[in-house]
Formats: sequence, structure tokens, C-alpha cells
Amino acid sequence: MFFFFLENRMSRVSQVIKNFNTTVSLAVSPLLPPSLFSKKLVEVIRIINVAIITLPSLSLTIVNLNNTIMDLPWKPIYTQSKGQFDWDGGISIAKDAPGDFSPLTYWSLAGTIAFTLFVYVVEGHLDARQKKSYQITEFPKELELTVAKIDARRKEPSAKPEDEANKNNSNDDENASSIDRDKPLLEQLQEKFKSSQSYGMDKINFGMIAGTYETFESIAFLLIGFAPWLWDVSVRVSETYLGFKNDEEIKITLVFLFLQALIESIKSLPFELYKTFSIEKKHGFNKQTYGLFFSDKVKGFGLSCVIGGPFIALMLKIIKVN
Repeated sequence: MFFFFLENRMSRVSQVIKNFNTTVSLAVSPLLPPSLFSKKLVEVIRIINVAIITLPSLSLTIVNLNNTIMDLPWKPIYTQSKGQFDWDGGISIAKDAPGDFSPLTYWSLAGTIAFTLFVYVVEGHLDARQKKSYQITEFPKELELTVAKIDARRKEPSAKPEDEANKNNSNDDENASSIDRDKPLLEQLQEKFKSSQSYGMDKINFGMIAGTYETFESIAFLLIGFAPWLWDVSVRVSETYLGFKNDEEIKITLVFLFLQALIESIKSLPFELYKTFSIEKKHGFNKQTYGLFFSDKVKGFGLSCVIGGPFIALMLKIIKVN
């Protein structure tokens, strides 16, 4: 319905532009010398004529796109039955297999994408609200008054030295790293507030960008059929290089999960590098070197394979037996 409304609106706009074009030509041409009229105004009219031709064709293109590609139900571009990417056929199977579809078949792919976008919008709304709180640069007035009173009491000569000594002895390690007792507490808290707001702003901006990329990457993988394609690749790798048979599902599943984890690690690597060596280092929270970072990644990936592989194989074996 939206596309037909858009086509109607574009046709009306093109007709209005055509009428305006004719009116301007008839009204202005007798008033201007031919030398002035023949250049600027004719060029403008030529551009308008191009727009008149383009708008209806664009609306027809959108309508055709809706009719041939966007009709439900959808399917991934890669199909395991053919073992290839069907780029020409698009994602709609309504024209290829007309008839009644079950609700699961009709809504599975489109519903998954719609739910993914819904979660993205909700999380984006929450992140936007959190971002507003990080944009506050003014120290809270109530806290400022309270801390100022504490600073005033600390400056009173009636303070007992033995009490201060006991506080220093009990909290020596914590205070040495966080609070300088020779400086006003309010000044130190204001500095920490500014640094905390800056750190939170950098993290929320990075998280919103990374979340946007991950969401649209997930949608692209669903539409392309990345998981079925990776499974077929796992089968070919298992048969060609590892000597597994086609019916050894557990071994092929382990190969599939290994390749999927490897690809996920590679895809997430740029984001992790930027977060660790740009954001965390900027605010003084990173003490890692590049060598330690990559060695930890390799160790973690290896431990996941060693510990998770047998556990997953056992679970698949139990499911297959039952």
C-alpha cells in the first residue's frame, strides 16, 4: 500500500512540475532578452524535464521491487538444495512456490529480522538515554554542598590527630590510590566526575557504533544464508582435509563451530583492539601490550576448543542417542 501511495504522489509531483515548467516558460520568455533566456532558464527547464521523467520511473522501480523481491515468505539467498547463491532470484519465494505456507515458513526469516531490529531500536533508545546522562558536565549541587561541609570539618583544629591516624592505618592502601588527603575532597571528586563522564561517553559512543554494525551484520548474514553456506563449507573441509564421512554429524558439527568461532574472533578483533588500546588506554585502564593481548586471545580460543569441544560432542551424542 505504501509503494502505491508513493507512486501516486510522485506522479502528482511530476505533473505539478510540468505545469510549473510550462507556466514559467510562457510568462517569462516575452519579458527577457533571448540572450539571457536562452542559457540559464533553458538549463533549469532541462533539469526539471529530467526530473519529470525520473520521478515516475523511480516510483515504478520501487513498486516492482516490492512485487518481485519483498513479498513474503523470504528465504536466504544461499540454498543448500542448490549449493549456490541465488542472487538473481532474490529473497522472496512467493513467485517460485505459490500456495499456502505454514506460519513458521511465512514469518520465520522476516520475523527474525523484525525482532532483531526491534531489539536494536530498544537498546538504542536506552543507550541514547544513558548518553544524555554522560553529557552532564556540571557537578551535582547537593553532593557539592555535602562534600564542602566535609572539607570544612576537616580543616577545623578540633579534629583529633589520633582519629586521623586510625583512619590512615585502616584505609591506607585504598586512600593512597584514590584520595589525596592533603587536597580538598571536593576538588578531587570533581576531577573524578569529569574523567568518569568522559570515559562513559567514549564507551557509550563506541558501544552504539559496534551495536549498529553487529545488528546489520546479523541481518545481512540471515539474508545471505551465511550459516547454511558455512555448514556446507564445513562438510567439504571435513571430507577433503580431515577424512570425515558425510554421515559423521558430530565431527562435522565440531568443525562448523570451530570455523564459526574463528570467524567471529577475526570479525571482533578490530573492535576489541580499538576498545583496549584506544579507549581504555586513553583513560588509564589498559596496561596490556599488543603481544600480551594476542597471546591472551590465542590462549582463550585454544581453551575454548579444548574444554568446549568434548562437552559439545558429548551433548550431541546424548541428543543423537535419545
